[in-house]
Amino acid sequence: MPSLVSRELSANAAEFRERVLGGLYQKHPETRLWFPAHAEDAHTHLVFALTFLLDSDPDEALVANLAREHRAFGLTSDIARSGISIIQDAIHHFCTELPYSEVHEADQRLQWLAEILCTTLDATPAPGWGKVVEVQRRARRITVVRLECPEPPRYLPGQYLGVSSPLIQGYWPRLAPAMPYNDAGLIEFHLDHSPALEGLAVSQPGDEWFFGPAHGNLQLSGESDALLISHGTGLAPLRALILDAFTTGKHRRTHLYYGAEYPGELYELAGLWQLAAAAPWLSVTPVVEKPADAWWVGATEHSRAPRGLHLQQEGKLEDVVTAWGAWGDREVLIAGPREWAQRMRNAMLTAGTPADNIQVLGL
Repeated sequence: MPSLVSRELSANAAEFRERVLGGLYQKHPETRLWFPAHAEDAHTHLVFALTFLLDSDPDEALVANLAREHRAFGLTSDIARSGISIIQDAIHHFCTELPYSEVHEADQRLQWLAEILCTTLDATPAPGWGKVVEVQRRARRITVVRLECPEPPRYLPGQYLGVSSPLIQGYWPRLAPAMPYNDAGLIEFHLDHSPALEGLAVSQPGDEWFFGPAHGNLQLSGESDALLISHGTGLAPLRALILDAFTTGKHRRTHLYYGAEYPGELYELAGLWQLAAAAPWLSVTPVVEKPADAWWVGATEHSRAPRGLHLQQEGKLEDVVTAWGAWGDREVLIAGPREWAQRMRNAMLTAGTPADNIQVLGL
């Protein structure tokens, strides 16, 4: 049951949020850049998150994870202490009519939160960042961006990161690197031009990007042959896994179905053919839903297969892949837009693929 303090905060959620953020911006003006430009979009879940932490059983691991997540925004222990103090003052302002014992209990919980937050923040490395060095418009709706990172983010092939930039102030869409982590600090991302990514897709050399912690567990076990299925820029995490297998030599027979709506949106086809030519364990089947490009697609040489290779198939990936059966002897990795990825998984299950064999990353 919500405490009296939580009920009071929920009843005054908008005013409480405005008071807390106003105090934070006044004391630490740099934090204004952490949030969306429109004030009404800034930290809209503040009261929900705060009341959850006040009312739930103490969970040190949860709070420590929150600290690590927020370190990506630039949060430090000094700012965290200020923020907790500002929250306490705001609680006292809105809860003046409540019994002292209720407010004191909230203060005690906030002090506990502050201790764990600050300890974890001090032990967490500064967030990774990088500078754009190359932007390639591979099709009208697809852009490849490469960065050099003085402070590269740590991640495993197949994982994704929260990514932000001053171009999309306060927003952190999920992107999967298209190449494994490397000591040179080079990283590559494949972006569609959806509303969530349009701001990043128009980046120019010299722009700075910032990276949050890595998430996800899409991986190749190396214990069985693999079937990889991607649609659009969902290719990125699978490409990172393929490159990692190529460079480490830890690979099994791998078949990649690479799908797009139009042939010109197979934006990495030429590169995949070159990779497959050097990796006899890898085979690539491009699949398109429509046989010819619309006038606006903007195809480039990156989507053209070498002369003499005509393996392109037409149809929906769900139909093309399952036409060959259940692929029950393979580990199956699916990556692409969330709704499509779920449909693809359902199609594999209907075809008889064991659920335990399937991994999905929806972006």
